Amino acid sequence: MRVLVFNPAGKESCIREECCVGGYPLAPPAQAALAAQYLHDRGFDATLIDNQTKGIPEAGFTRLLEGSDAVVAWVGLYGTLYSDVAILKAAKARGVSTLMVLNDPIETLEREAMERFPYIDVAVRLFEREMTIAEVLGRLKAGKGLAGIRGIVYRKEGKVIDTGTRPPEKDLHHLGSSVETLQTLDLKRYKEGLVVSGRGCPFLCAFCLFQGTVQRTRKPADVADEMALLSEHTRFSYVLDLNMFHVKPFIGELVKELSARKIDHFWKTDARVNEVDDATLRSMVKAGLAELILGVESVSPEVIKAIRKGITPQLALDAYRTTKRAGIIPYIELMFGFPWDSQRSARESMAFFSKLKAPTIVGTSVLRPLVGTLVYAACRKHRLIPELQLDDYVHALERPLITRTISLDRRALLRQVRLLGARTLTLNAQTRLSGRYQEIHGRADGRERLDESVRYLKGFAYQKMFGA
Repeated sequence: MRVLVFNPAGKESCIREECCVGGYPLAPPAQAALAAQYLHDRGFDATLIDNQTKGIPEAGFTRLLEGSDAVVAWVGLYGTLYSDVAILKAAKARGVSTLMVLNDPIETLEREAMERFPYIDVAVRLFEREMTIAEVLGRLKAGKGLAGIRGIVYRKEGKVIDTGTRPPEKDLHHLGSSVETLQTLDLKRYKEGLVVSGRGCPFLCAFCLFQGTVQRTRKPADVADEMALLSEHTRFSYVLDLNMFHVKPFIGELVKELSARKIDHFWKTDARVNEVDDATLRSMVKAGLAELILGVESVSPEVIKAIRKGITPQLALDAYRTTKRAGIIPYIELMFGFPWDSQRSARESMAFFSKLKAPTIVGTSVLRPLVGTLVYAACRKHRLIPELQLDDYVHALERPLITRTISLDRRALLRQVRLLGARTLTLNAQTRLSGRYQEIHGRADGRERLDESVRYLKGFAYQKMFGA
């Protein structure tokens, strides 16, 4: 069975990973590569096409699809969904089976997409989507129905049927290494590498799609093999894991594997601030860790409690300082626009900002309430948002999902977001022109990202999204 695994092109480079979607320096599609490799290892004739580098126009899809029995397309939700599904429409017109992997995998949206787009045969839901894809394709190959497969939305007798999510495995060792598949891509075209090391998070953050899920890791050797390959073509990789620091034995093994390969490569990953420690960080630095994303989200005690983050402002500051002492650039993630955000929480954010010094990167974003989360339920309870549907998320880059909080009206929220955005731009500009940042990413890259930051702040929610 010939299977085309397809990562669409966008107007600008972006990633469509399970836990990370949106604009990003051009990078190979990590999850799609794992899926293609998983299918190949199980006897499918699977080919990965990354249209970010291939640049095949829609007019060329017919030729691309020749000989294919099925297409599995990675589809990004924010801004690119309608162009991303074009390959599935073209495939269905040729009688090819069509599978969609939607990221972010927000509750109800996969079903809504199936109802909207009749040319999609199956939407693949969480978890362990590679296994689900293989199971679906196996049934299709054998001419059998899809009843009984967990983790899909499919069609039967004119009805759309949702089978719920697939139970997660205890680990991700079944995935193996995707090096063979990655080698089929034009790796020299990419600006950065992208590798999946783990999935899931047992913590209960009220805004997160993955809260309270089983944390699973891949084999450290497989992750290191992929990083070694990417290091031959890029100088920096993002190792995707919602909370690598929760599984310290995995970190120890990964450090050993990377050290054994003597890889000259910088990388970053994610951590909760209450799990960062000096000894672990210093061991990771020796293996190339250069940036660490710290999911702070809020430094307001009231908001922290409401979103069940389980940290304190002091823990966040301690983790920040520990990270800097280890010689790592901290990447602080902050969100504003939670229902409980106020003038007071804005002042607390600004006070926290005053303690941050370059080189430090800050990612400041406006809340996107995700269907199925407790924060979404709170927004609905306080009548801050209507019931959100597919189009709302697709256009979330142009139109805000949240425009007020319980105590801040539209104008007041805009003012606070602008102030935070200005502080973000200033600090990030200083960082991206710093010697340490340019050592990691290169001088040209630092200036290029500074320009991107300016364009982002001029065009994002701070003005256009709020109609200012």
